[in-house]
Amino acid sequence: NMLSLVTAMQRQTASSAASLAEFNKSFGDRIQALARSTDLLVDGGWSSVDLAQLVRAQLDPFLHLQGKGVDVAGPTVALGPQALQLIGMALHELATNSTKYGVMSGGGGDIRCHWSHTEQGGLRFQWVETGITFDPSAKKASGFGSKVLSVLAPAMVDGSADTVTSEDALTWTVTIPAAHLGKVT
Repeated sequence: NMLSLVTAMQRQTASSAASLAEFNKSFGDRIQALARSTDLLVDGGWSSVDLAQLVRAQLDPFLHLQGKGVDVAGPTVALGPQALQLIGMALHELATNSTKYGVMSGGGGDIRCHWSHTEQGGLRFQWVETGITFDPSAKKASGFGSKVLSVLAPAMVDGSADTVTSEDALTWTVTIPAAHLGKVT
């Protein structure tokens, strides 16, 4: 499963890279994000990891460079391995895009990562980035990041994901069934 994921990351990154240097940077950054999630999983005995801990681990490399903060809030939630990889990869892609085009690129606005339990005992996780500018005439992205957010993420956990953009905001929401959550200790 992990090797399939790395192979998909390699192929998709290579197909959208304009140069070898760009490929090396993007692929290396994605491998590092995957390693951060895996390190947390190993430390958690391969069973579950606290969601707030994962959010901090994935966003800290971006935030310490940008001098920006992210509003992080939600109940204590333990993620199982699949959900951990999914949220970890998604956070990396969202933060990378924010660094290139959004709030973390030096503009105004803010980012909120909030989560809550669903009525069925699952998880609803949301990234909301406001105060950014979208060009409505620009074509939709189709790189690895957008595939992670729209296709891979929900498929990994039999859940659902949705990305909504307006002129000044981006909202990504994923719903993860209870079967992919761990035990809170």
